Amino acid sequence: MKKLIFNLGYYTFFGVLLSAFFVYATQAQKIYKMPGSHGYRVFHLLDSALKKTDEVQYLDLSEQKGVVLPEGLQKCKNLVVLDLYNTELTALPDVVEQLKNLEEINLSKNPQLDLKDAFIKLSKLPYLHKIHLAHNQLTSLPSEIALLKQLDVLNLYNNQLTDLPVSLANLKALKEIYLQNNYLKTIPFSITNIKNLTVLDLYKNQIQEVPSNIGRLKFLRILNLHQNALAKFSKEIYGLKDLEELYLGYNPRLNYEEVLAGLAQLPHLRVLNLTNNQIKLLPMEVGLMLNLQELYLQKNQLTSLPEELSLLRNLHVLSVAKNRFKKLPRRFGKLVNLRVLNLSKNPQLEYTQVFDVLSDLDGLQKLDLSGNNLQYLSGQIVFLQGLQDLDLRNNHLKSLSPKIALLTNLRKLDLYQNNLSSLPKRIHSLHNLVELSLGKNQLPKTEQTKIKTWFPNALVSFQ
Repeated sequence: MKKLIFNLGYYTFFGVLLSAFFVYATQAQKIYKMPGSHGYRVFHLLDSALKKTDEVQYLDLSEQKGVVLPEGLQKCKNLVVLDLYNTELTALPDVVEQLKNLEEINLSKNPQLDLKDAFIKLSKLPYLHKIHLAHNQLTSLPSEIALLKQLDVLNLYNNQLTDLPVSLANLKALKEIYLQNNYLKTIPFSITNIKNLTVLDLYKNQIQEVPSNIGRLKFLRILNLHQNALAKFSKEIYGLKDLEELYLGYNPRLNYEEVLAGLAQLPHLRVLNLTNNQIKLLPMEVGLMLNLQELYLQKNQLTSLPEELSLLRNLHVLSVAKNRFKKLPRRFGKLVNLRVLNLSKNPQLEYTQVFDVLSDLDGLQKLDLSGNNLQYLSGQIVFLQGLQDLDLRNNHLKSLSPKIALLTNLRKLDLYQNNLSSLPKRIHSLHNLVELSLGKNQLPKTEQTKIKTWFPNALVSFQ
């Protein structure tokens, strides 16, 4: 990864998720994306920028090691974003103090940079509200960070921090802090004193306990504790009434029956990730999470789901991959707004029952049945008329029912690694198909040639 300018996409979370859902490492784990241009024209060369100083709003000098910022840069009065990622800085150039309209600066991957000096200089910039300090090998953060009074986003991804300065609590405007991949064993006291915080990302640290003072963060909307060492979970978290997204994957030591019963008290919870937690039983209280839109339960030890799950009428995305199911709840079809369902790697599923239940989900758009030892595909799949993406990889299918041709909205069909020697001729009526994967089957060359003629505008792969 070249660089990180963190920008949470929780306003467009569903569209992003649909495009990446079937990779088990979901958006739940690392909440960031590569930098965009913010709608500005991006200048990559100093010479070009200095010739058009009035037009420069975004200057990207990343990876230009040893770059020298001339005094003439202060003429760029409209400069808003300055990217100095991996430029081997040891001291922040004095000219940066003159960039009075600067709002965002990326100083990531400059491990020799004198941050105390940099913070003092940056404190002269009245509109600076976002700073990136990722990949800087930081073992501590200078207390001078508190001088950046307007800061609302602080990115400290992938450092070596074990604590944060008490002075951080003086950043009253701070709303988002990203601390993924550090060495924190507790949630620093200074963080729980930042009362306006809305996003706290602590992915992949060593945190063992959610402290009671977490309850001070009354405006917290997103809390990422994925891949820590949690053993205690303070009840005060159930008082965070604005919490919308909670990521608790890879924390198997928690008592999830107790935790889930408590989380049912959060009225606005939309996203809950519980990946790989050795969960054996979901309590019926999960049915009280009425605003839940995404639920990730993959890689657990569930043998059943509670009937109360059917009460989650707002649920859009459900992943129960890699569990031990045999059946789905008989009321599962009540999840009328479900759009994405991952049932992969549950080889004990009784598919006669499963398809009977799923037949009511005519709004389902994406279904993953990969890795399930499927011998045949039930003709009841025809009732999933909204289906656009069907994943049947790594099964034992020897043939397909011609009824699959009635799934006229299908755009992607993955049949990789089955035992198919032919496809039904009627499948050529899938006019919306744009991607068909048939690698590692038993299709003779003549059949492959015929299939290609059926889908001249689709990407058809036999590899």
